[in-house]
Amino acid sequence: MRILQASLPVLAGTTCLLSCHTDAYRCQAIEIKGGYGYLITNPSSDTIIYQPFIPSAPGQMAFRTASDALKAGKAVCNKLENGHPPALTRNELEALGIQLH
Repeated sequence: MRILQASLPVLAGTTCLLSCHTDAYRCQAIEIKGGYGYLITNPSSDTIIYQPFIPSAPGQMAFRTASDALKAGKAVCNKLENGHPPALTRNELEALGIQLH
């Protein structure tokens, strides 16, 4: 697994494309076999959620792009910050513009 970080020199200027954070959570797109997933950590870098596949999609499908993975991860962070369960529905993913293969 490789964690994609916006601080890499090749990705300079892409802050919040591959990584975003708030006071409580940090979300990063991660490259996995066949696509991308996301990782949500707390300020101490403890893993809160490791999501290598698209939630609510049949089977084990990776996100097609790092941007899609990050959109889903950011939505989960928003839910956590507002005291809601971190689950994403198919409708929520579609509303984010994420294609479910």
